[in-house]
Amino acid sequence: MTEPQRPEAALTPLEKKARQQIITNIVLGGLTVRREGTTRVINISYSSTSPEKAMRIADEWANFYLAQQMEARFEATRSASGWLDSRLDELRGQVEAAERAVQQYKIANNLMSSEGATLTEQEISSLNQQLAVVRVDQAESEARLATARRQLAAGSTGEDVGEALNSGVVANLRSQSAEVSRRVAELEARYGPLHPEIIKAKREKADIDQQIRNEIARIISNLEAQVQVQRQRTASLAGSVGNARGVLAGNNRAQVRLNELERDAQAVRSLYESYLERFKETSSQEGMAKSDARIVAKAKLPTGPSSPKVSLSVALALVGAFGAGAAAVLGRRAFDSVLTTSTDVERHLRQPYLAGLPDLNSTVEKGYKRTDPVTYVTEKPLSVFAEGFRSLRASLLYTRSGDQARVIALTSCLPGEGKTTASMCLAASPPRARPGDRCRRSGS
Repeated sequence: MTEPQRPEAALTPLEKKARQQIITNIVLGGLTVRREGTTRVINISYSSTSPEKAMRIADEWANFYLAQQMEARFEATRSASGWLDSRLDELRGQVEAAERAVQQYKIANNLMSSEGATLTEQEISSLNQQLAVVRVDQAESEARLATARRQLAAGSTGEDVGEALNSGVVANLRSQSAEVSRRVAELEARYGPLHPEIIKAKREKADIDQQIRNEIARIISNLEAQVQVQRQRTASLAGSVGNARGVLAGNNRAQVRLNELERDAQAVRSLYESYLERFKETSSQEGMAKSDARIVAKAKLPTGPSSPKVSLSVALALVGAFGAGAAAVLGRRAFDSVLTTSTDVERHLRQPYLAGLPDLNSTVEKGYKRTDPVTYVTEKPLSVFAEGFRSLRASLLYTRSGDQARVIALTSCLPGEGKTTASMCLAASPPRARPGDRCRRSGS
């Protein structure tokens, strides 16, 4: 009587675990997974008393393997995405810190730039342009002033001086003076030099000439003031340019450190962008993961038992029987004291082996009437039995020393072992030998 199995709900956790372990061991015990030669093909087989069960478990095991691979790839992708996400957060903070350091350094060292140039460089460019314009204006004013001074020093009346100064007032006054001079000439031709109209006209011309001289003096004075202002402005702009260039030199020294900060920021940003691109690729592949293995062929319903194999069992039985027989023979020979070969004789008796005599019954030719051994040796000298005695005779003859006769004694351990028969057959074989038959036990 066996105890009936208890339902699953009635089992304790330890009993459930033990039952699951037993079932697992049973399933794994029938499972065989091996590689097919040097290929990348895996053969999954299952041994069971039910063909349908064996086929179903083999197929399910292959499907389970593919599902496990898919889950492993999903898990690896999710793990990589999570690690990349945390790494991106860290790199994002590093990028922000590096770029913040660059901006703060620019502000602290006046390295702010616009359109590819720093503000100091743009200021120097603007100051240089203004300085060039002021210097041109200053040169023109100084040239006009110098020309006017030379003309006045040379005793000019002011006409050419006004042209040099390019004054409209002087030109107008000069026209009035010319008109008055023409009227004075007409009056002198008509009335003479002492006429009141002539005196009035000359006084008018003198007044106009004085106005011209006063205007020229005023213009020269203004021109001198303008030149002085332009000189001061030129000096101021030149000083500003010099100061800006000094600031630029300091900025250039600070630019070295700024370049280092910008390179660090760019390196961190490049690393961040590469991780971001990798994160996008991993995220896009997370839902498209697939196994790198596939089922080449489904398990087929077995048509016959896989074991035991009759031919293999028979072959193994034959091999086992042969091995056992060989072991038995070798064991018997190892522990048997019977002398069966010439080597055994020489090893145990420590005497030379002369010849071996066959049994007469095993050598008698078919159809020959059974007779005694001596007669058979005489009648069948070419038989195997007679050949044995001739070999013995030859061995005895070759062992002689000189021409002296030798006495040969045939002995045995027990009576009836063929000493007499052997002596008679040996005597019948050669004419010169007379062997003696002797038994140590009987003394005869």
